[in-house]
Amino acid sequence: MTDRVECPSLSADGTRIAFKSAVDGNPMLGRRIAVLRLADGVVTPLAETRSGADITGGRNLPLPNDQA
Repeated sequence: MTDRVECPSLSADGTRIAFKSAVDGNPMLGRRIAVLRLADGVVTPLAETRSGADITGGRNLPLPNDQA
């Protein structure tokens, strides 16, 4: 997948993994949530720019729709 990911979470249908990772590989810049599509390895950062630790509030986030 990628190095230094945090809080991986498998989608209910088992096709994607949402996770937090450091912005530009640097945790001092914050963390961002992204989604890995397992079928092809494509990683899609979510549009939210606030740190991943700030936006989830312990809630499940909706995964983005595939735009194939």
